[in-house]
Order: sequence, then structure tokens, then C-alpha cells
Amino acid sequence: MEERFVRIIDEDGYMIGEAFVKRLTHNTIPHRCPGGLYKPRWNGEEWVEGGEPPPYEPRPVSDRERLEIAESDNAFLLYDAMQKEVKLMETEGKLAETEQINAELLYAVMMGGM
Repeated sequence: MEERFVRIIDEDGYMIGEAFVKRLTHNTIPHRCPGGLYKPRWNGEEWVEGGEPPPYEPRPVSDRERLEIAESDNAFLLYDAMQKEVKLMETEGKLAETEQINAELLYAVMMGGM
């Protein structure tokens, strides 16, 4: 007899585990349980949500952690500003080159060279 992968449920239908079994019983369910359920429960036909996660309670942040976060944020902002400054300098350099070429062309046209 071939083994099957099943979900094991308690008397109330809540999934309590998974296992390979050779035969099905009243507390083994061969149907795949969809992801995203906090507390999967078999209602006899399908898997349903059987509970709710506890409410989120953020833990307090220490002054030391706040300082580390601020330092990290400042470092990122400084790096970002430096990258933008480099791009601005590159753009200004290209603009100066273009202006130089335009001036040379204008001079050539004025002198009748074109």
C-alpha cells in the first residue's frame, strides 16, 4: 500500500500536523491546505480560517536604537546627496561642452566658414 501525504486534525477540525500515512482515518485529510491561514480548520468540506492572530503590539524602541536608526538614515541621505551632486557635475560638464561646440559653430558661421 502506497503512503499518502495528509494533514492531521484534532476533534474540532484544527490542523495539528502533517504526515505520510498508509491509510486514511477520520482525522487525516488528504486535501491540500491553502497558505495564508493563521489557524487552519477543516469544516468537513474545505479548509477555513479557524482563528485570528494576536493583535500586533509594537515593542518600545530604546533611545540607543533611535540613535542608530537616525545615524543610518543620515548616512543614507548623505550618500544619496553625494550621488546626485556627482550626476549634477556630470550634467554641467556636458552642458559646458555643448555650449563650447555651439560657440565654435556660431563663430564659424559668422566668419563664413560654413
